[in-house]
Parts: sequence; C-alpha cells; structure tokens
Amino acid sequence: MHSAGRSFLDVLNTPSYISLIEGKPGSGKTTITLAACAQKGSCTYISYSEPEASIIKKVKLVDPDFKGELSVVSMMTGNPAKVYSIISDALSNGEIVAVDSLDAMFYGIKGDQEIRPFLQLIYGTAKVKPGSLVLISEGLNPASNQVRFVADAIISVDYEDILGCKARRVTTAKDRDFYIGNPYSYFTMGKRLVIMRPLDKQNLQYPSKVELLPRPPEAMPEYELNVTINVVTEVKRTVDFSIYSLYKLWVAADLLLRGYPVNYVISPFESVDSVTKTLEKMTGGSTKRLNVLKFDPHGLEKDVRSYIKMASDSYSSLRARAFTIVDLLSYEDLAVRNPAIYEQFLKEVTEMDSKNGISALLYGYEGFETIRMEKKYAASIREMDFRNGTLFWRSITPQGSLFALEFAFHEGKVNQWEMV
Repeated sequence: MHSAGRSFLDVLNTPSYISLIEGKPGSGKTTITLAACAQKGSCTYISYSEPEASIIKKVKLVDPDFKGELSVVSMMTGNPAKVYSIISDALSNGEIVAVDSLDAMFYGIKGDQEIRPFLQLIYGTAKVKPGSLVLISEGLNPASNQVRFVADAIISVDYEDILGCKARRVTTAKDRDFYIGNPYSYFTMGKRLVIMRPLDKQNLQYPSKVELLPRPPEAMPEYELNVTINVVTEVKRTVDFSIYSLYKLWVAADLLLRGYPVNYVISPFESVDSVTKTLEKMTGGSTKRLNVLKFDPHGLEKDVRSYIKMASDSYSSLRARAFTIVDLLSYEDLAVRNPAIYEQFLKEVTEMDSKNGISALLYGYEGFETIRMEKKYAASIREMDFRNGTLFWRSITPQGSLFALEFAFHEGKVNQWEMV
C-alpha cells in the first residue's frame, strides 16, 4: 500500500504498527508521543521515569483541549515481563501504547538471547491487535537496538542548525507499508505544540485571502515601531524564487489588511497587473492603499534627484505610516554597473523615507551587490532560509528568535511561529 506521504503522527497511529522513536534526552520524544496520543484520543502510557502527574501535565501542554483517555502506568522496574499484559490488553482495545523508555525497560538486559524472546512476543501480539505500539529509546542500552529490526516505523527526533539557531526536527526514517514523501517535519512548543506542515513547491498557490493572526511582538518589529526603519532581508539561495515572491506578497497583504499603505516595487520577473490582481485576491479587495511600482533604471541614472522627487510624489497619498516593499533584484544591475549612482540613490531615498514616514522592507538574495550596500543603511538585518518544505527567518541585527512560516492554503492562512 502506498500514499504520497503522511505525517509522523499518522505513522505512530497506524493500526498493528510497532514504531520506534529515537533521540537524545530532551529532544522532544515524549512530546511527539503525547501528540500522537492526543490525536488518537485513547492511550496507555507506560513510564519508567516520570510520575503520572508529570505526564498528564505534559499532554495538556501538547494539546490544551485534550479530553481523551490517558492511562499512565508508572513502572519503576527493569523487568519487561511485568508490562506485557498491560501492553497486550491496551492493544486489544485499539489504543496507542507508549513505552518510555526501552532503555529503562531493558535495564540489566545486555545480550540478544535475553531480549529476543520478549521482542518476538511483543511483535507477535502487536501485529494481530488493532492498537499501535510506540517504543521510545535514547539508545543507551545496546539491547534496545534490536527493536530497529522488528519496528514497522523508525522516527528520530533531533535538532537542526538553521540561521544560527536550533530547530526541533522529526525525521521519518522508516515506514514499512507506506511511501515516505518528505521525511522531515519541524515542531515548536509555545502555549501548545505546533507541527509545521511542509510546503509542496509543486503545488504552490496563493491563498484566497490572508487571515490575520496574533503574532509575538518580535515577529513584526516593522509593524509596531513608531519611527522609520529600514529592514533588509538577505535570502539564502535555498529559497526558490516562487516561495520568496510569495513571502513578499504575504507581507504586503498582511500590511494592507492591517490598514497600512503599501508601495510595492516589483522584480523584473513580475508585472504591475499580475501583482495587483494577486494582492486583490489575497486581501479580498483591500488594495485602495496599494501602489505597485516598476523601477526605471534609465530615469534614475539620468538624474537621481529628479527620480527621487518623482518617486516622492507617487508616494504622496501614502504618507500615513506607509511601507515600501522592494525586490532588490530590480536594482541589482544598476548597483553592479554604477555603484556610485546607486549609493547616491540610497542616501537620497533613505532621507526621503525618513521625511515621509515610510519604512522600507528590502529583499534580495545573498551575494547581491545591492544587499551589501543596503546593509549600511539598515536598522535591521534579517536572513531567510528554506529547509525541507518550511520557510525560516531570523533577525540578525538586532539578534532575535528563529521564526517559521507555514503556508496553510487549504485554511486560507499563512501562519508564523516562533521556534522554541
């Protein structure tokens, strides 16, 4: 049986499956196991280290709305025979059964000869029961490695370094009866567990309307500051141009829906008409304060001051706390050919923006000459990266948290989460 790929929660809840979750202490193995329990609604959790109260508290952090059945069995013993009947009964009832952890369960058992009969018994039972068995391991006991050979699924939990920060990552390394599409998922813990749904670049589309979501203040300094600010975002080469463009459009739509005037300077690969129509769709028609512009390098090179005045006049109706969103690809050829003219332009336009109360949000790929020059005038510098279907950004100057964007098109939302 095959599918286009499924979430690791679906893997853990597969009937008659034995899943092994591996990871270092504190990586989030218990968290994702409890997330699977919350999804199932009925769970027996066999704990060798944490008391019942601790597990109950954790499942409420994972899902504050959890109202299912969670039976916690505290087993402060290393004798696996004692838990066999508990596992068998719960699997017969169709529950998800979690054992935390194999290292404690197999304490004192070192050789294959001692563990093999137990594994055969567990495997034979789990494969004929409607429930699913989840075994957690930190890999401390060599005997627990034997589980890898009988497990239907192997899921690892670890950290990935992204933009200088650690992001929690789940990897589906094995899913016996199913095709593994994107094996990676990221998750974060704030007021509750949030699992990022990877973006499929093959099915990239624009949401019919961007839904405004509450965001932590660190996620939107340019929206809240009462002073003019230039924000430069350096985009890593891993970010596909279509995703990079979608992000800029989302920022524009978000600002327009918040009531801010927006000047949008398009890239050479965009048209004024297509950007206008897309933003009308994303905002439900809230584009009265939108001004889509196309950069004219010839006019700028001919006379910088005249060009700045013309641009200033075009902004005149948008001066009430306006934002300018700029794709630096528009300026890159000029910055390379005539850096002196571009430097003069930067000085003039920065002064104009300050006078008119306009904040500039500037985006360009790493290595661009425009990025190098714009950084000198920026009050805030960000970096953006795309990993395994998830778009990340972080403020480098000043240093800030790592954030992930989730394009949930089927819900008409673009979610932004702080990675903690």
